[in-house]
Amino acid sequence: MIKQLAKSERGLFWTGFHIALDYLCILTPWFLILWFYFVLGTSAIPAFNKLGKGHIQRFTFMLSYLLGFELLDRMAGTSPFIPFEIGKYFLILFAFLGLLISNKKASGIGIWLVILITPAAFYDFSGNRFFYDLINNFFGPLGLALGVALWGKHRISLQDVEAILRLLWYTCLSALVFTFFKTPDFDEIYFSLNANFETAAGHSTNQVSTILGFGMFLSIYAWQSRLKFSGFRWGDAAIGAAFAFQGFLTFSRGGVLVGIIAILCMYILNTYFNRSNNKQSRIPLSYLLLGGMLIYFAFQQVDQISGGKLSLRYQGETAGTYGGYAKKDLNKITSGRSKILQEDLELWSNYLLTGVGAGASRHIRILGEQKASAHIEFSRLLAEHGIPGLIYFSLLLKMGLRIWRRKQSDVHRNILLVLYIIGLATSFHSAMRTYITPLLMSIAVVGFQEQKVKQ
Repeated sequence: MIKQLAKSERGLFWTGFHIALDYLCILTPWFLILWFYFVLGTSAIPAFNKLGKGHIQRFTFMLSYLLGFELLDRMAGTSPFIPFEIGKYFLILFAFLGLLISNKKASGIGIWLVILITPAAFYDFSGNRFFYDLINNFFGPLGLALGVALWGKHRISLQDVEAILRLLWYTCLSALVFTFFKTPDFDEIYFSLNANFETAAGHSTNQVSTILGFGMFLSIYAWQSRLKFSGFRWGDAAIGAAFAFQGFLTFSRGGVLVGIIAILCMYILNTYFNRSNNKQSRIPLSYLLLGGMLIYFAFQQVDQISGGKLSLRYQGETAGTYGGYAKKDLNKITSGRSKILQEDLELWSNYLLTGVGAGASRHIRILGEQKASAHIEFSRLLAEHGIPGLIYFSLLLKMGLRIWRRKQSDVHRNILLVLYIIGLATSFHSAMRTYITPLLMSIAVVGFQEQKVKQ
């Protein structure tokens, strides 16, 4: 089944299928549960058989598609049949099994990441850590480490990368459709200068914005590259604008901004760092400007609907700063993230070598009356893992440098580098709350394989 989903010739059919599936999920989560396990049941054995022979393509298709439903699973309420943290569970389980089955050795940098991240799971200097704290804070980096160990020694073609992006786009479309139908009439929404849960289907606005921003990038990339994810080139552009519109409606800025950064990076890399003689691989400036106009139009529409509140939100205003009874500073602009960063650095200075233990920082770092969880993965690694966390993050940066230095194919390198950038940038506003950072950064280290020639 996963091979059929990945084919570009049936883009229109599968787009319609996912729109219908998402609408049905509003009525009952069982449609998604049955579809999820149907895809898993029909794809797992062939994927692992291929992986055992050294071919990771079908395995990557299957895992990317199933992990991509993580947000819709949460919003539709499929737990416990599809667990809330399915992205973390599946990445760890399937990457581990993949390492056992694959006929290729594990990547050395991935093994070091596993070694560095693991010790902090066995100590807790807060004395109050729960198992869910480990799931939320340790499983993501562990899945990333195992993913790098697996994908780091395999190769896939640019055609396969585009198929992976197509599958991820279908799942992002699922989140878009679900939030669209769950959003109340605009007249019924109270727009404030905070993130808006009503336009995020009542779920975490940060996570919803992350997926919608990623979907926006994928749509614009498909339109610029003539991939026709939706079946029609301009259909991709229109859906990209829809992603932007719904993303702006959440009033959560991080995911949309990362999507915009990714679009700019893709243009710069393919235009100024592309030695390919294939002119079709280059993105004309007119396409960048048209994509920018679509996103700007979506912004203006939401700003008008919200009575100008969206503009104020992106200027870093809060109810307090706009009303004149609170000082506008970096902490206000970043929705409290800079204060958490500062507290994490203070924790690290007190537990320099070991950190306080994976998932323990929020029990020690208490801001106001709530236990604040880190949203910046870098500072969390320092606070909870100490020096090993610093080395872990340094190795992640080294991975990006390695991707940049690849010479085999500029076009292939550029899209993998952008996936890496999306994963890294997302970790600075949403830690590893979603599959975005661990999955994209794992896939980004895969080696290049020559483009398949269509018969």
